[in-house]
Amino acid sequence: MIIPFNNTKGQCSSSIVTYSTCSTAYTLASPLNANCDYWWYECDAYGSNTNVLNGGASTPGINVSPPSSTGNQTTYYIYYEVNNSTLATCSSAVITIQWDYDLEIATNGSTPPTYSLQTFTTLPSYSNFQWKLNGSAIASATNNYISPTTSGIYTLDASSSCGPRTSSNSFTYIAPNNQCSTNPTGYLTCGSTYTLSHTPAAGYNVTWYQCDAYGANGTALNGGSPSNSVTVSPTSNTTQAFYYYYVCTDVFSSSTCTSAVITVVFETDLPIVSNTMSVLPATLSAQPFSSGNPVYSSYQWYRNYNIIPGANSDTYYATLPGDYFLTCTSICGTSSSNTLSFACQSVSSTNFTNFTFTTASSPYTFTSDEIYISGTLTIPADVTVTFDDCKIYMDACAKIVVDKGNTNGGNLSILNSTIASCDTWQGIEVVGDNVGWVTTVHQATSASLIMYNTDLHDAMTGIYVHDYGYIYILIDVYLKTI
Repeated sequence: MIIPFNNTKGQCSSSIVTYSTCSTAYTLASPLNANCDYWWYECDAYGSNTNVLNGGASTPGINVSPPSSTGNQTTYYIYYEVNNSTLATCSSAVITIQWDYDLEIATNGSTPPTYSLQTFTTLPSYSNFQWKLNGSAIASATNNYISPTTSGIYTLDASSSCGPRTSSNSFTYIAPNNQCSTNPTGYLTCGSTYTLSHTPAAGYNVTWYQCDAYGANGTALNGGSPSNSVTVSPTSNTTQAFYYYYVCTDVFSSSTCTSAVITVVFETDLPIVSNTMSVLPATLSAQPFSSGNPVYSSYQWYRNYNIIPGANSDTYYATLPGDYFLTCTSICGTSSSNTLSFACQSVSSTNFTNFTFTTASSPYTFTSDEIYISGTLTIPADVTVTFDDCKIYMDACAKIVVDKGNTNGGNLSILNSTIASCDTWQGIEVVGDNVGWVTTVHQATSASLIMYNTDLHDAMTGIYVHDYGYIYILIDVYLKTI
């Protein structure tokens, strides 16, 4: 006769009697009270409902086994006793079987994480803990928990009443701000996607990670699932660099290999950057991508859409206001950068430079200065003025006049400097004495202008020489109204 059990969740929540076993089977035994029959039930979990065992037939004892063949597990049982003479009934407390197969590791989910021995309702008695990294014992790591600091695969050895145990699971730890800072290997792609690929040695799996930024933490790609390849793409239609690495783990989780950072540059256009933002002077350069630079075969810088002669490297030192951009040629063809604008250095009444030149104080030398000129700056007779390594800003319609003299004309030298305006200025006028040359020597009474390694911009007439004035310009001077 099958006696139905009043199946209540409360019965599976009663006091626990615990047994441990090192084997894969355990015999549950009843008290064998005289003239009694016993029915056995397994709880779904502690505090949950029951399922009848042995097909619902009574039996004084029953063999049970764990749900799976690996891992420490806990199962819960109760029996129901009926006295055939008195029909009295009683129910047991919950009987807990602790199946001590091997160790399991769990994480507390903190950041940084701490990993420890998996705990159960009643913890088996373990001792002789030893954590291992990539199969090798870690000195002093002899507690039942560990907070890893080094990248690799971790396992745990320990002993219990069942003998030595090695954890059936392991965990792989990637140290933050470490792997994403290794020496990068660079790749350039002209398309909108790139496939990262690594074929590991036999028996290894590959997991891919993307660094949040160079030197920052890594985030698993492909949902953390192993794959020999993964396709990546940029986040916007501009030239961007992304950083990746892979970790390969063998099927026994006993060793790893980790790549250096892999830099992928998606070239759609070429931004430029300035080390001083919008303030002149500024060094402009092709945007750096760590050591994964695209390989460009040629460069050309432009100001206000005009070629800057000789500006053919990956950097340019800008001293003049205007709009700058760069064209580069690579395996993807020729591409143009975005435009970087620098505001004109305005000349106002508050920053005009007032000059009073006298013969008695001549010569005058200005070195590494900023000069602001409005109206007409005159270099009078018998006066010598030198501007060396200066930035000379001209107001609209301003001009410089080097005048003649009765004995000696004025002398102006502009060396290693830049002359420019936010508007159009008239230029430099060099006045002669209308006498001309005697043999091959110019007359001292005529004005003279010497220019060397100097850029002259934005003038209506760069240099105007009349009446046999004297001008001496070395060939590397850059004279252009742009």
